[in-house]
Amino acid sequence: MVANDTRYQESMGSQIISFIDKSMINDHYNCKGEQNAKVLDYKEANAKELAVQQIVPKRPQPSARMVDSLTQGSAQNVSAQAVMAALFVTNELVNCVSPTGCGQTLKAKESKQFLIDKLGFPSGVRDEFTFCNHWIEAPEGKKIEIKINSISHGYAHDGCILGGVEIKTSEDQTRTGFRFCSPNDRNTVLVSASNRVPIITFNRSGQQQIILEYKVVS
Repeated sequence: MVANDTRYQESMGSQIISFIDKSMINDHYNCKGEQNAKVLDYKEANAKELAVQQIVPKRPQPSARMVDSLTQGSAQNVSAQAVMAALFVTNELVNCVSPTGCGQTLKAKESKQFLIDKLGFPSGVRDEFTFCNHWIEAPEGKKIEIKINSISHGYAHDGCILGGVEIKTSEDQTRTGFRFCSPNDRNTVLVSASNRVPIITFNRSGQQQIILEYKVVS
């Protein structure tokens, strides 16, 4: 089977739940409610205020059940380390919590820069994925060029079921991005539709290294 857009070829058959599916479940159970939320343990200085304002929409009643969701680089994500949602259990507010994983916000320049991401640890195949969420940002009105420099050997499986990288350069960043996991993807170039590109690396077998080049383009 060949994808209509061949950049999605390795996204097909993925075992990762999409952001849209997670968001839909959270909407169904009213998990995005907020009532006097107290947000703890941010690693970004301004993440608390931004998370309450942008990630946790205000609702009149707290939700009775929480289905945990990591936004994984969606347009609602404030930063790679920001808190994703308020947690409510049986109408009792529990503090917002930081997601496990790693990530950083990077500022693109006109000169070439590198994102070197190492994820995972020596092991066999694990049940759950480990994620690392990065944001690459450029000045307003500019776009970002992303080039795959290298991907570790051993992950070139249909659906990238053991590890890889997802790059969201489309205009709608709630949609699943382009996933790559083969060394043969080297020199693939993507140009963003906006001045922000979420980069999500994922791994559940061994330790991988992915190197991306990025720079500002007009």
